[in-house]
Amino acid sequence: RKRELGIMYQQQNWIRSLSVEENIAFSGQLIGLEKEEAVERAREVLKVVGMDFRTNYVPSELSAGEQQKIGLARALMTNPRIIIADEPTGNLDVESGQEMIDLLTRLSKSGKTVIMVTHNPEYLKYGDRVMLMLDGKIRRELVVTEENAEEVQREITRDLKSFIEGGVPTANKDGKIPIPMDSNEDMDQQNIIEKLKYGISFNLRFLFQSVMFLILILLNGLGKKINFFKKLADNFRSYFAKVMRKLDRNLVGKISSSINTIDLTEISFRNLWVKKSRTSITIFGMSIGIGFIVFLLSLGYGLERLVITEITRIEDMRQVDIAPTVSSNVVLNTDNVEIISSIEGVENVYPLINLAARVQYEEASTDVVVYGVQEKYLVDSPINITEGEVFSNSNLGVVVNEEFLTTIGLEPSQVLGEKLTLDLVLSELVEIEELEETEENEETEAPNFNKEYVITGVVADSNPAIVYMPIMELEDYNITEFSQLRISIDSEDRILEVRKQIEVLGFTTTSVMDTVSEVENFFSYARIALSIIGVIALSIAILGMFNTLTVSLLERTREVGLMKTIGMGSNEIRSLFINESMIMGITGGILGILFGVLMGLVLSVILSVIAITRGGSFIVVNSLPLYIIIGIVVVSTFVGFLTGLYPSSRAVKMAPLDALRYE
Repeated sequence: RKRELGIMYQQQNWIRSLSVEENIAFSGQLIGLEKEEAVERAREVLKVVGMDFRTNYVPSELSAGEQQKIGLARALMTNPRIIIADEPTGNLDVESGQEMIDLLTRLSKSGKTVIMVTHNPEYLKYGDRVMLMLDGKIRRELVVTEENAEEVQREITRDLKSFIEGGVPTANKDGKIPIPMDSNEDMDQQNIIEKLKYGISFNLRFLFQSVMFLILILLNGLGKKINFFKKLADNFRSYFAKVMRKLDRNLVGKISSSINTIDLTEISFRNLWVKKSRTSITIFGMSIGIGFIVFLLSLGYGLERLVITEITRIEDMRQVDIAPTVSSNVVLNTDNVEIISSIEGVENVYPLINLAARVQYEEASTDVVVYGVQEKYLVDSPINITEGEVFSNSNLGVVVNEEFLTTIGLEPSQVLGEKLTLDLVLSELVEIEELEETEENEETEAPNFNKEYVITGVVADSNPAIVYMPIMELEDYNITEFSQLRISIDSEDRILEVRKQIEVLGFTTTSVMDTVSEVENFFSYARIALSIIGVIALSIAILGMFNTLTVSLLERTREVGLMKTIGMGSNEIRSLFINESMIMGITGGILGILFGVLMGLVLSVILSVIAITRGGSFIVVNSLPLYIIIGIVVVSTFVGFLTGLYPSSRAVKMAPLDALRYE
C-alpha cells in the first residue's frame, strides 16, 4: 500500500511536529529511505506541484489551497502506480483548480492510474472511465472517449436527476464491478518468534538510541555556534542511522520497508516538543518524584557512610577485642596470650589492664580511667596524638585525652611536660605481696599506689577522662590477669575465622565490624521505609504522565489515522508512542537524579555551615552508589515503557477511517 498507492485527501491531515518537506518525506521514510534521501525527493515533488518555496513552513501555516497541492506532493512521494485524489480542487480557485486537473491528467498519461473523486460533472471529460456512485454504491460504469465525452456527461446528469426524483439509475449490462474490500490485516504482520524478538530487543535498542540521540542533539546545538560541530553532527547522524538499521535487521529480521529507528525516535522527540509546556510539566513531576527517592536514598547511604566512617576512624577494622566470658573460669593470663598470639593470621597482641584512679594535678583532682598499655599499642592504633608524643615503656610518662583536659580546664599546650599524681584503685584481681622480713629482719616496702607521672602527650578521644600509662608500671602490683586483649589481624577476610578460634578457647570477641553490621542493618530498613515514601510520590507522577499520553493520543487521533493510511505499520505506531513515554521516563529519571543530588548537597552545605560555626568540619550527608544511579535510570525508563503500553495499544487498534473522521 505505501509503495503502490498515493492518496490525496479532501481534508488534509498532517503530522504537526514536522515541516512541509518532512511531512512529505515521511512517506518515503516509511518505505526505507534514509532521511536525507527522502527529504531530497520531497523537494523534487514540491517543485512538481509548484510549492518548493514552502518547504520549511509548518503545514498549518498554509492556506487550504496550498495544503491541497502539498497533499498531492505527498501522494507522489513514493512514485506510486495508483493515485487516489479525493476532491482535488475542492479548496482551490478556478485557475489553481484547472492547474491541478492538468497535472493529474499528465500523471495519468505518464502511465499512472489516477482515481479522482469529484462532484463536478465538468471533470468527467478528463477521465477514461467514469463510475457513478450514489448512496455508497457504484451504480454505473462508463468508458469515456473524446467522441462520447459529452454524451457521457449527459447520461450522468440524467441519472443524477432521476435518482434525486426517486428513480433508479440504469445498471451496467455486464454485471457487477469488482470492488476491493477493506482489510484489517496489518501489512507488517510478524510471526510469534519475530514479535518475541522485537519485544526483547525493544528496551535495549531504545536505551542505546536514546543516548546516541542525546549526543546528536548536543552536537546540533554546538553546530549552531561552531561549523565543525555541525559537520560532525551530520556525519554522526548518517553513521548512526546505518548502525540502527543494521541493528534492526539483526534483532528483528529484515526490515527493508520501514522507517529508520533513529528517524522514528526523532519524530517522537519532536512530537513531545510541540506541547512544550505540558511535556515539561509532566517531566518535572516525574523528576520531582524520582528526585525525592534519590534524595531519601542518598541521605540514607550518606548517613550510613558518615557513621561507619566515624566508627572506623576511631577503631581499626582489623582489630578485635578479647575478654573473658562472664561466669567462666578462663582468664587472660600470659599463657593464653601466647596461645592467641600463635593463631594464624594474628599480627599483634596488645594486653590491656583497666583500672580506676584518682588524679591530682596541681590544685585540681578528678576520677579517671587508667589503661595500662604498651607503647606500640598507642603507635599502631587509630588514636590520634594531637600534642606531644607517646611515652616509652621505660619512663614514668603518661598520655591523657582531651576530655581529661576539659575536666580540669586546661589546654593541651599547658600540660605537656607537667606532672600529675595517680592514686590507683586496685581491683580484687590484683594480688599484693604481703610484707616479709628480710634476713636482717627489715621489712620490705609495700607497693606505692600513689605516684607522679610526666604528661608526654595528648590524644583526641571523646571518651570519658582517660590516662594511658606503661603497662610495665603495673608489674609492681603483681597483677596476674589482663582486663582484655586487643589483637590486629593481617586481613579483614580472616577476622571471622580468627574470632571463631579464639571463642573456642572460652573467650568473647568483639569487633568494630559488629557495630558496622548493626549500622548497615538499621539503615537498610530505613532505606526501605524511605523508598516506600518515595514510590508513593513517584506513583502520583506516573499518573500524570499516563494522563498526558492519553490526552496526547486523543489530540492526535486524526494524525494516527493519517499515518496508518499512508502505510505506517502497527509496530511502528506502537514504537512511536512508547518512544515518547520512554523519553519522558528517562529524561525525568536523569533530571530526578540531578534534583535529588542537588537537594543532598544543599543539605550538606547547611549542616556544614552549622558545624563549622561550632568548631566542627565540613559534613557530607548524601552519598549514592553508581549502581543505584544506573538502576534509577533503567527503572524510570522501564516505567515510561509500561506507561506507554496502553496509549500505544489504543493507537494500534484505531481504525484508520474512523480516526480520520474524529472531531
